Amino acid sequence: MGHRVILDTNVVLTGALLSQSVAGQLWKRNDKFTFVIPDFIISEAHKVVHKNASTQDHIIAAEVLITNYLNRLKAVTISELYPGGCVDGALYESAIKNNCKYICTYNIKHFPPAIVKAVSPLTVTKEIDDHQLRDFVPFFWAGEEGTVLFNGTLTHYSSLGELFCTANGTKVFIDDKGLMQVAGVSLKEHFICAALPKVPNQQLFLIFRYSKKSFEGRLLDHSKNKWIVLTYGQAEFILPIMPKLGTTDKFNGIIYDFSAIPRFIKNKPLSVIVQNGCLECVIGGEDIFKLLNNIKIEKITRDEWNVTF
Repeated sequence: MGHRVILDTNVVLTGALLSQSVAGQLWKRNDKFTFVIPDFIISEAHKVVHKNASTQDHIIAAEVLITNYLNRLKAVTISELYPGGCVDGALYESAIKNNCKYICTYNIKHFPPAIVKAVSPLTVTKEIDDHQLRDFVPFFWAGEEGTVLFNGTLTHYSSLGELFCTANGTKVFIDDKGLMQVAGVSLKEHFICAALPKVPNQQLFLIFRYSKKSFEGRLLDHSKNKWIVLTYGQAEFILPIMPKLGTTDKFNGIIYDFSAIPRFIKNKPLSVIVQNGCLECVIGGEDIFKLLNNIKIEKITRDEWNVTF
């Protein structure tokens, strides 16, 4: 077995509740890493579930999903009680004590940069896959308002193609000039401000945010650490919203993360998204509440449940 990786509560919950997220796909790295989790982190995850789930059935369903997730990871459970104080401090001490190479978390800044390195789930994935994520499966949880992220590289500024489309025919895509376009019968206003950079194979962070009536597309300028507005305007985004990236021959590049969440992410969390390289890192209590209370559970036998969303 490879290096040990200890998991934080936010990674466990995201991986359990969203199987297509980067955290949800960590089990594919079982042959490279040994995933470990202290008892107090499992207890913390259960506390979050009990706080946010509205019914006993939803609590049972979430606990089934957590158990299934840890089983897929072949996680080694460490019998350690919570010593009190800061949970992050306790996790860091546990990582040292149990000879872990990484702490897998979305709260990278909460841990000191010494002895055991704190990294995001995407960092773990990229280390193993040598950046070749060509068979990427998108975690696309879009709503009536939301945020979409593309993190990756392109061989040419025009090779991104279509990002997503909606039930009312609204499409978001990059055209042959590298301009972010929005098209459809619901489009009322559309202003284009800038194009994608023409330098090939550089990493791009592309954000598209929309509400019920308006939208905005931005690109991170790495040299200035500043977000550039690519486009903005007004249109309607009617559910269901379907990911289209990579469904045609247009796309040519590497995808590190392509995802959506049903919330218009404001400017402040964008730095956290860049640091983690994925959108799932900003999933909070409100999102967990939505996830838990959309779970459907069916009892098959006394000890077996079928859980779906």
